[in-house]
Amino acid sequence: MKKNGLPIFVFFVLLIPFLLKHKSSSFEIYPSIVMPVGASLMDLRDSISYITDELYGEKEGKVQRIDVCLFLAPIPRWYFPAIIKSSFGLEPVEKVYSVQGFPFSMRNYNRFSEEELTKTKKMYRSRLKAMGFNDSYFLYRRYAVKIEGDSIKAKKIYENAYCL
Repeated sequence: MKKNGLPIFVFFVLLIPFLLKHKSSSFEIYPSIVMPVGASLMDLRDSISYITDELYGEKEGKVQRIDVCLFLAPIPRWYFPAIIKSSFGLEPVEKVYSVQGFPFSMRNYNRFSEEELTKTKKMYRSRLKAMGFNDSYFLYRRYAVKIEGDSIKAKKIYENAYCL
């Protein structure tokens, strides 16, 4: 009789945190019993929003999505945000900012030389050509994506063309 009582006792002890977690995902007790850290259930009434970055190129007269992993190989995908911030290494070598009415100017030096800029453009051209795309330019687009129930809505929030 004592052996049968232990599973029933454990069931009722664990039922309370499970019911709290089921009521709301913010009712997770510490230490976590129901789910490991970071895991949670999605409430279907809520919406999910996130930002995504994509590359596009011209292929057979149509603008098509470029697979970033193939385009940047062997560079890992997780370096893509840093590559975006550096404008794909295609920024001018030097920028001079001057403020009217003030007797000074500021210079922003890029870490790429003219030779490296030429090599970068050549690399991008060869990758685009190998993937079957027009090798003269590619598009970078940033989308705001919102998922509500069964519908997915993407809104373009930024676009830039990089001419090679």
